[in-house]
Amino acid sequence: MQDISLFMTSQKFIDNLSSVSIQDRTKIGNAKVKGKAIINTLTYIKTNFQTSGYETFISKLEIPTQILLRKKLNENEWYQLAILIELNIHIVNIFFKGDISKLQHLGIYGGEHLLTAFNAIKLKFSDIKATADFIKQEFENYYIPARVTIKVCENKHITFELNELFDPTHTIIERLIGILKAILGKRGFKHIEINSQILQEPEDSYVIQAIWAD
Repeated sequence: MQDISLFMTSQKFIDNLSSVSIQDRTKIGNAKVKGKAIINTLTYIKTNFQTSGYETFISKLEIPTQILLRKKLNENEWYQLAILIELNIHIVNIFFKGDISKLQHLGIYGGEHLLTAFNAIKLKFSDIKATADFIKQEFENYYIPARVTIKVCENKHITFELNELFDPTHTIIERLIGILKAILGKRGFKHIEINSQILQEPEDSYVIQAIWAD
């Protein structure tokens, strides 16, 4: 069971973000993310910004978050989504100079590590429907609550609708775009373009559209 002080501190971090409404703060508090997403985040920082960059990053986090991250995390355990959002925001501010779109690089890194050698080979020879189903499953394994619908699945075009993604900072969606790009790249598609759109209805929903050339 996670330390309640960790949840409260991470939630406090979210509460202090002026762009986050009171309603969204409550939703974020109830949402969770797989431990593998947090572990992958830390590995990305160590790989790309060395030990000094990693230690600088850790020092900027809330104290209970620092304590958690210095422990061994379980990649299959569910952690508060507020923790990942805290990490995302500090990554953008410390390493990406405020450019949130660069979180897609982190998503690509994560997407490449999602694929085992077996899955990569299997994906390479799958049809577009099987590829879309695989992506849907990975998205739904990423955070809860999650509802992902394949809206369009045809040659050179996939569209997903993501519901109940409580992310007013829009940092999670940027990472998911990167994951999608990585998986489609492993599938062998070229010249991939991905666009996302926030839906007004239903609330807390996004559309992600990917198009590519052979």
